[in-house]
Amino acid sequence: LRWLNFHFAKANNSRFPPRKIAQFDVDLQDGIVFAIVILSHIPTCHHVSAMKFPCTSEDHVLSNNQNIVLALQEVQLQYPVTASELTHPNPRDNMLFVLFLFQNLPHYVPKTTIVFSTPLGVNLTKNIELSSPAKKTITFLCSSHGSSDFIIDKKSITLEPRSSINIPVEYLSRFTRPVEGQLVLTSKREGHMHAAAMVFNLKSKCTSRRPRKVVQVASKLYDVAAVDVEVDNPFPADAEFQLSLRTEFV
Repeated sequence: LRWLNFHFAKANNSRFPPRKIAQFDVDLQDGIVFAIVILSHIPTCHHVSAMKFPCTSEDHVLSNNQNIVLALQEVQLQYPVTASELTHPNPRDNMLFVLFLFQNLPHYVPKTTIVFSTPLGVNLTKNIELSSPAKKTITFLCSSHGSSDFIIDKKSITLEPRSSINIPVEYLSRFTRPVEGQLVLTSKREGHMHAAAMVFNLKSKCTSRRPRKVVQVASKLYDVAAVDVEVDNPFPADAEFQLSLRTEFV
């Protein structure tokens, strides 16, 4: 209960009225506390970003709890609970559900930030190495969130017992401004084997501007020379470009 109260106070941000969670049934029945606790660990979770409040009917409560169940599916957390069971809660069952969230949600806090430092226009690929001390094979599902400039080709990876594997992440250097993303690895439950999720923050850093083309202009001193510069669109869709001129003296 202290864990629920801490994360509700931390991540609520005045979205809902303050409340103190003291019971596992009525205080959790409308799904609001579960939603805020999930968002506290996984801010990108979509299904709990728009909860109904105030809940003036049982349909509102049921809708909120359906979002909780969908949120678990979204982040690949497998727990045998239904929206109807959350709407008509049993304190003992809810306590076990809270214990499950307490054990699993902290793993969705990013472990580290991987910085992709590269000049503008120069793509960069980094490998994230995973090692398994387990005696059984583990299958991880790979998903990315945030900027589409980070590309993960693999949808899933299989980690053999006591082995290592590299996950390549490619960054498309298209803009000078920093972009951010996340790599989320969730294990596929196989029998009683279920590994903890892993999350890595991805961030870009433009170190310099590399010219896409060099146009040479020759003229006599103090004479004006004109040249036509052909601009290519490197993007797969129509785009508007803002022109600016920067002068460097040698």
